[in-house]
Order: sequence, then C-alpha cells, then structure tokens
Amino acid sequence: MLGEGAAFFVMESENHARRRNADILGFLAGYGFATDSGHLTQPAQDGAPLERAVRTALADANMEPADIGYLNAHGTGTPLNDGAEAEALIRIFGKELKISSTKAALGHALGAAGAIEAALCLMALQSGRIPPQINTETPEPIIADSLATVGERLPANAVASVNLGFGGSNAALIFTRL
Repeated sequence: MLGEGAAFFVMESENHARRRNADILGFLAGYGFATDSGHLTQPAQDGAPLERAVRTALADANMEPADIGYLNAHGTGTPLNDGAEAEALIRIFGKELKISSTKAALGHALGAAGAIEAALCLMALQSGRIPPQINTETPEPIIADSLATVGERLPANAVASVNLGFGGSNAALIFTRL
C-alpha cells in the first residue's frame, strides 16, 4: 500500500546544538550502505547486502547487535523483500531484538520512507515505546517471535532503521539517546 508524507532533519554537531539550546532528539551514531545490483526492484534473496549495511552501521557506531533495542524494518509486506530481510536480521540479531515495520500503518512513502521511519525511531527513543507490528496475518516464520506487540517498552538506548531501495540500495541507520 502506498503512503504519502515527508520528513527532514537538521543535523549539526552536539556542541553547536548545545550552544544554541536546541531540542536534541537523538544522535546519529552509525550509518551503513551496501548495494546488491541483482535486480531493479527485488533484494538479493540471501539478504547479504542488507546484512553488510547493518554490520557497517554497527561498526560505525562502535556497537554490538545486543546494544540495539528496536529496529524499524523496511518490511514492505512482500514475500521477496520480507523473506530476505528476515534472513539478514536474524543472522545479525538473533531473536532477541524487537522489530516492526511502520509501513503496515502508514503505507510505503517511497523516497520519503527512510526519513519518516528515522523520525519514528527517534520518537521511540524519546518516548521509550516501540511501534508495534500491526496488520500482519502471516509473518515470516523465522522472525515472527521478534515482532513488536502493542505496549512494548524500549529496553535500550539505541535503535536502528533499515531501508532497501530500487536498484539494490541497502541502508542502515543507528540512533542513540542523548
């Protein structure tokens, strides 16, 4: 289902933000990117490029998988995307991480999806509440136990967001609290 919306961020150094008494929502602690170039609209079915992007973001943030308390998955609700994504996330995080895809509530906003989902991750950090996975009738079996339910609290000070784009782009962001 398509969605519509937009989000943008003003990013600046912590020192600059504090000097001007800015409302700091969180910190971008890590970024990772990988390309699979196997198909215009389908991710590599083994999830390896997404796994590389997430592991690069973790290394950039100097974090371990256990440091992440929630991950906003790309989660388009399509078998080819969700299966590959589930494989990659389970290899990295096991079944301990809470995961949801907010596209189930908002639709896929295409080019704006990553920014909207990053904003939702920052809101989870601030509120301590994890967005639940909704509208899912048949989840990917290997990840079903990791899907967040209504009322779950954020058990850590870091969250991640992943997005897969046309042409094989795979990106991962890690945000931390103040």
